[in-house]
Amino acid sequence: MSESHDENVILQLRLMKIGSLEGGKMWFGLPERWIDNPRWRCHNDHVSRTYLKSDGLGYCACLKCCEPVFLTFPEDKDGPLRGADE
Repeated sequence: MSESHDENVILQLRLMKIGSLEGGKMWFGLPERWIDNPRWRCHNDHVSRTYLKSDGLGYCACLKCCEPVFLTFPEDKDGPLRGADE
């Protein structure tokens, strides 16, 4: 397994934990408000409102570094992930 794969799994688990602590309406295990106002985060600490949908890569990719992205909370910004799990 690659180091970036491990980082992606860790990021996804952290985001899932942050989402589960929010409360409110959920949709497929994610806070509905995240889906209503989506932002996307990669393990390189980039956050964006858009991503590259790539069939060739096999995942949705960050526009800055082409690493996989995961849905994050609407207030998230570039830089280290800060959330309720810290």
